[in-house]
Amino acid sequence: AKFQTMYPRAASKEDFANVISTCAHHGLTDRCDRWMSRMRQAGYKLDNRIYEAFLKSCCVSGDLRKGERYLNSMLESESGPRLDIGVFEQILLLMSQRKSP
Repeated sequence: AKFQTMYPRAASKEDFANVISTCAHHGLTDRCDRWMSRMRQAGYKLDNRIYEAFLKSCCVSGDLRKGERYLNSMLESESGPRLDIGVFEQILLLMSQRKSP
């Protein structure tokens, strides 16, 4: 509730990106996911900065399965993003944290 009063309604794409990046920094994967949904509902397209932040949140929180599921859905999507080096760095970090079977 406190978080929502701090950011009652993001107005611009940059506002959304800043909130998502802040959540990612603290490993708040579920909040990143909710803000990404709100961003899409507001008509903004997710970009590499957002994808990188979400994958970072998965690494910070240790929610590697969610990160992998999200990554797979990104790669399978025909309209998915053209991934940049920052996203690939987060992918490598995510994969390096996986435990070997």
